[in-house]
Amino acid sequence: MSHVLIIEDDPDVIALLSHHLRNRGHEVSIAYDGSEGYLTALRERPDLVLLDLLLPAFTGHQVLHLLRTNPDVRRVPVVVISALDQSEQHNPYSRSRPDAYVAKPFRLEPLMREIDRLLAA
Repeated sequence: MSHVLIIEDDPDVIALLSHHLRNRGHEVSIAYDGSEGYLTALRERPDLVLLDLLLPAFTGHQVLHLLRTNPDVRRVPVVVISALDQSEQHNPYSRSRPDAYVAKPFRLEPLMREIDRLLAA
């Protein structure tokens, strides 16, 4: 199926997402901080990125900006999954927008439908 990169520092969220994605037939890569996530995206060219905003090394905003400005990965869909309220978050890279935003705590099935929608596009 598709290759999904999870950039997240919470092991419980990683376990939940990777389990359900693998059960749906997706290949999953994991990065625990923003720097590792960006380098993994460049190296592996995933079909979709799930990105937390509150990360060590690079913030999720920085990772999103780097992904959107690199021609090799700029078209990869990005779903931000964050505890930060989308309307209240401060994004210093406001031109770098995700393809979808899901608030934590999230419901699994709506998130999986959004992932399926973006992968089908």
